[in-house]
Amino acid sequence: MTPLVTLLIPTFRNYQTFFQCFVSLIKHTEYPYKVLVLNNDPTPGGKALYDALVAETDFNDIEVLHLGANVGWMGAINAGMKRVDTPQVCLMNDDLLFVPGQKAFWRVLARHLGGEVAAVGPSSNFVTGPQSLFHLETPPAFPVKFLIGFCMMLRTDLFRQVGLLDETLPGGDDFDLSIRLRSLGYTLVAEKNAYVHHIGSVTGKQVWGQHWDSAQHQDDTNNALIRKHGLRVWYDTLDYQPFSRSNASPGLQAALSEEDDWWKVSLPREQRGFNVGCGDWVLEGVPGLDLSKQGERAAGGRKFTGAEPDVTGDASTLPLQDASLDFLAARHVFEHLVDPVAALREWQRVLKPGGLLLVSCPDYDGIDTMLIDYTHLHAYTLPSLLNLLSVVGFEAEDFRTFAVGSFGVKARSLKCPA
Repeated sequence: MTPLVTLLIPTFRNYQTFFQCFVSLIKHTEYPYKVLVLNNDPTPGGKALYDALVAETDFNDIEVLHLGANVGWMGAINAGMKRVDTPQVCLMNDDLLFVPGQKAFWRVLARHLGGEVAAVGPSSNFVTGPQSLFHLETPPAFPVKFLIGFCMMLRTDLFRQVGLLDETLPGGDDFDLSIRLRSLGYTLVAEKNAYVHHIGSVTGKQVWGQHWDSAQHQDDTNNALIRKHGLRVWYDTLDYQPFSRSNASPGLQAALSEEDDWWKVSLPREQRGFNVGCGDWVLEGVPGLDLSKQGERAAGGRKFTGAEPDVTGDASTLPLQDASLDFLAARHVFEHLVDPVAALREWQRVLKPGGLLLVSCPDYDGIDTMLIDYTHLHAYTLPSLLNLLSVVGFEAEDFRTFAVGSFGVKARSLKCPA
């Protein structure tokens, strides 16, 4: 398969760390990528070690570029860009560990690239700003003012357009790159469903000792960024505010609202309906069902704080009479059900003949939806769900795909009147 992204990995005498990074990469992630190792170690021994790695691995798309001197992280990235011929590129540290359960890591990131999105970054344990694992208030994916360069995936054309990395800076090349991309009107996205473990500061402390990431180093970096971009831009970039739709770009606001808007115009609110698996999605005048109410114990003893149902119960055994509903809403619940056929038969039971079923699901055509959420028990594409609905006795009358990676279907029950 033709590679879609080139992973640029600068490294300098971190043989064991790099080896662990590389092994975890090919063992725990899947994507059409190729690896370009940027060797900053000019010694014959260093060259031999990296050449041996390439010779011994069964991973075909790997190459080592020996730079002949330690040109630094930024210099190595810029040198490596001369070899990049893929539409996407990832700037990547050699002290990352990819963890089990993240096979879709690169797909989760890559789905954002295109249109107004220039770059995307994952979540990690050792990272500043909104990409931090410990910022628990954030949604799964959201626009940010800066991305950290430990693992930043970009559109190759835009990276070249802005002039690659500024090697005159003492640090902060990722902040500088973020500012330049945003100044052209592009969006940066943090994706919390993609996680990579970051050891952190391995090469920096080896080369610079205690100066690396010290107060003096941070001052030097900040002053350089202020001289280049101005105080207001620097302060605005580092003034991290939690995501909300109000501070999203217009294009991303529209994408986030697309599914909401479809539901608003599709629901026949004047008729009698039911909201299955409602979570915190409350429909005025429409009763909702979920497994647990707010504050009750959920799976694993966790407090389930989001759901606000009128009744609790299972989506496959609704506490409703036969043919008692004009419509039934199931927003992002179908993929969580153990027995979707039983659920559809139950939903058909409570719908009147010709009753309306509205369903939305994550789209497997865009992303491996089961890997990004362990509570997803099944994966669906729009054609697969349409086939299943048809087999059980529903006829689709309308369907839509949404830019955020989901789709919605309106279907009528074909059961005959009693």
